[in-house]
Amino acid sequence: MTTSSLLKPLGAMHISKLPVNPSPVDHNPLMDLPVPNWVTPKRVLYYGFNITESWLLKYTETHWNQYFSDTDIEEFDDTDRVFYGMWIIQQTSGFSRVTLRSARPNDGAIAEDTFVLDTKPERIVPVLSMCSTLKRSYYNRPTKEQFDRLVEIVGKEPEWWIQHKSGDIF
Repeated sequence: MTTSSLLKPLGAMHISKLPVNPSPVDHNPLMDLPVPNWVTPKRVLYYGFNITESWLLKYTETHWNQYFSDTDIEEFDDTDRVFYGMWIIQQTSGFSRVTLRSARPNDGAIAEDTFVLDTKPERIVPVLSMCSTLKRSYYNRPTKEQFDRLVEIVGKEPEWWIQHKSGDIF
């Protein structure tokens, strides 16, 4: 097996191939999460929350002293604050695999005031993602308890989003 073959994405999986909970004996069962049966050639689906940079920066500022009381937040620029905000969310939720992803806007979401970055030539939806349809990510989705904490943190329910560009797998 070559190194390049190890780096290839596993690809999106069809709903019938993904059990809701692969380890029913687990004491902390994974959250139930059916995968939509969308046709998205060469694109992954992300499950998460549409958030804004300003929301994440405000969240970071609000919770900064709980984790970094000996350091002034003013020493850091917005890029660093986003990084630390993600870390704080991971600590608060107990779920370390939450990530930022870029997705495509959908008509329903736009009607619901979804935050969309109007970049040329395409628009992008920033998503705080819990998992994707990639096999490894899906099987490492949060537990129900972690999921509930993430919903409480963000203040809304997550949804499925289509990857912005194929090959954008981080």
